Formats: sequence, C-alpha cells, structure tokens
Amino acid sequence: AFSEGLDVLESACGLVSLAHPYRYDDPEEALKLCVDLDAVERFYPYDRAIDPRPIERAMARYDLVATGGSDAHGETLGAAGLDADAYRRFRGAL
Repeated sequence: AFSEGLDVLESACGLVSLAHPYRYDDPEEALKLCVDLDAVERFYPYDRAIDPRPIERAMARYDLVATGGSDAHGETLGAAGLDADAYRRFRGAL
C-alpha cells in the first residue's frame, strides 16, 4: 500500500517524490498524494505536451521540491533536468 511504501522510502531516502504524475490514469488524484511527499517530477521529456499548472499548484500547495530528468526511460539520461535554481532548492532539501 502507499503508506507502507512511503515508510520504506522515508527511511531510505533524503526526499520522496511522485514520479510521472501524468502517467497515472487520474493525474489530479495522483497529485493529491503529494500531501505526504517531499517532491514531484516537474520536468520530463514525455511524448505529449502537458499542462504544467496542476503540478505547479501541487508544488505550491504542498511545498514540494521539483525533480526532473529522463531517469533511463530512453537512451539519454537527464534529458529534462532542473535549471540552476531548481537544482539548488533540490540540493538544499537533501
């Protein structure tokens, strides 16, 4: 269950993030899980254009750190990484 996975990740990681929010059947519902998380994947090279506003609202509402990248779903790693300011916030949150 979500809460069990969260407990395991919190004990093992510096930050727990929701990855790929637009790959869930109901992205808005998935973003509600961020209430218990530290970060959300904001930047990624998905095949389709996305509306970033729901993710940005979740980031503001839950004080989330942005993450990004391709995390090995293709042949190029980091294709959609963080800019310098977002990276500094990420590093500071660790």
